[in-house]
Amino acid sequence: MGVDTGLLVPRPPPGLFQTGVTPTDPAELVRRPGSPTTPHTELAPVGVGPSVGAIPGTNQIYELWNIGGIQYLVYWIVTGDGPNDRFPLAYQFKPGEVRTTFAGSPEATPTIFNTVGSGLDADGAWAAFESMGGFLGGFVSELANMEDDPIPQIAEQMRILHPEITDPAFWAVEAAAFLEGRTPTEQEFLANSPWYQSMDSSQRNWLNLLNSDPQEAQRLLEDNRVSAEQLLSNAGVFRPPEGLVNLLADQYTHGTWSEVYLMRQIELIADPLAQGDRDPTVLEWLTTGGPLDTTVANRETVRNLVTKWLGPQLGDWSNRQIDRWASRFREEEDAQDELVSVLQRQRAIMLPGYDDPTLTYEDIANPFRQIWQNEWNQPADEMDPLFLEVVNTQDYSAASELLRREGIAQGVGFVQNSLLGDLYRAMGGVTVRPQ
Repeated sequence: MGVDTGLLVPRPPPGLFQTGVTPTDPAELVRRPGSPTTPHTELAPVGVGPSVGAIPGTNQIYELWNIGGIQYLVYWIVTGDGPNDRFPLAYQFKPGEVRTTFAGSPEATPTIFNTVGSGLDADGAWAAFESMGGFLGGFVSELANMEDDPIPQIAEQMRILHPEITDPAFWAVEAAAFLEGRTPTEQEFLANSPWYQSMDSSQRNWLNLLNSDPQEAQRLLEDNRVSAEQLLSNAGVFRPPEGLVNLLADQYTHGTWSEVYLMRQIELIADPLAQGDRDPTVLEWLTTGGPLDTTVANRETVRNLVTKWLGPQLGDWSNRQIDRWASRFREEEDAQDELVSVLQRQRAIMLPGYDDPTLTYEDIANPFRQIWQNEWNQPADEMDPLFLEVVNTQDYSAASELLRREGIAQGVGFVQNSLLGDLYRAMGGVTVRPQ
């Protein structure tokens, strides 16, 4: 059985796609008149709109457009700050609706704010409209929510959706559903939005839940953030930063990551030395968010301090000792200072002749490593008890003498050959042969 991570999966409630007023056809949003089977999702760069006018009795600025000889109510959907972050969404007027809508009475004469395709046939006019990135909704009579601006309302709901949505067709579906007072359907997104089409089922489940029940979506997200924080803590990350917790939980909840992938990322986060592919979003966060306080990182800090002060021989602490101090590093602000004090006392006992308490094993041992190399022609074996004897001589000449004596006793070839060479030179270069 797998480990219960506490993570929840977005599951849209039964009957989701029957809620609200469902369009007659999901592709209706972007169809032009006379082409009932061709949804238009090929978008040209969006142009900047003309001057606008207000509809009496509403809080919104709409425009009256003439597209190919037919009048439409047009609302500019603004999705960003750039000149191309906007597109027109058009609703067709039925006979007699124009004057009432714009001027407040059937007798008034409304102003045409923009004419698209002047001198062109219907197809040419709609091609011009599409070149502006335009979308066609239904009829003005279908609009049920003309009082409020749809974009802030939608953006507030979508703020908990991690991917930055730049697909105009997605926003057109959302805006049209808002204006028509209904819930957008999955069929609409599938028919019109390339971004939605590119998502897998987990990502779509999240988006559908977000549209059908925003409060439940928010609850799910918050629950998974709690679970992600606990998973990071269990993996050895002390006080996981909120930004990192939210990143991991949101990537999973939105369906971008699987549970297996999430757990692997947590392992790699908790162990900076682990080999593996860290997700680009994680790498970016770690680069900008600063170092994490992890058990693994603290273990390395403890090991380095112990080796620095006690050397490899007496500093060969057990994992249990290392973990105990690593945990204290996480929980106690002055734990590292306390460990250094402990190590200073132990170093003083191990190398009692060195009275300066600031001298570490590394400070003291380094010159004796060179003496060992010179006398034995090999790197010092610091795990050999002899090395501590050499260091404790506190005298370079005494250390050399001790190493030569021990080299002869242990049959170290370099020391023996050096001794024979000295004897040969002492005898004037005469070789004495046995009788």
